[in-house]
Amino acid sequence: MSDAEVSDKMCQTTDVFEASSPFQWDDSANAGFSTNPNPWYPVAKNYKSLNLKTQKSSPNSSLKMYKDLAGLREAPMIKSEELDMEILSDGLLYLVRDSDGFDEIIVVLLNFGSFAETADLSSVRDLPEALTVILTSEGSGFKMGDTVRNDRIKIYAGEGLVFLATKNKCEESKPVDKIVNKLTDAAQKAWQRFAVTASSDAKAIELE
Repeated sequence: MSDAEVSDKMCQTTDVFEASSPFQWDDSANAGFSTNPNPWYPVAKNYKSLNLKTQKSSPNSSLKMYKDLAGLREAPMIKSEELDMEILSDGLLYLVRDSDGFDEIIVVLLNFGSFAETADLSSVRDLPEALTVILTSEGSGFKMGDTVRNDRIKIYAGEGLVFLATKNKCEESKPVDKIVNKLTDAAQKAWQRFAVTASSDAKAIELE
């Protein structure tokens, strides 16, 4: 049995060699991996549609997603130590990257389940009603720049989404001592008005 026959037989009996097939650079012969007409491992059958050249030209490819994720790691919010994670269902979870020093908040929503779900993130602290999609997994129904409501995000099985939003800003709370002082001032003024009125009434009674 020749080496080529041995290779073919091994590939037919195990799937491990499918993962070890030549790298698929483009849609040319042997996926652009070799000029040899008979490489040791055969090229995967999907090389015409799944290859590096195609991934580079697709706006929603897995290659672009991983490159964008790598770039996102440089964002200051991602580098912060503040991480909030919650499991919403058997297959659905979200992660929040937040920092007190920045107005932006990053939310990652992942569906590891086998069916689509609708996520409600309205209870997440500081999260505004509108979220902007900045990253999606390949084949997602969303695209970069889409805006969604935080309480009705439909996410399909195996889908991942990354959102960017500006935090809800609560009115700055006033120090307790200032509030007390204001109450004290108001009480003093009220007492002064009461004292003046009481004094006038007393004088009127004396005159009578």
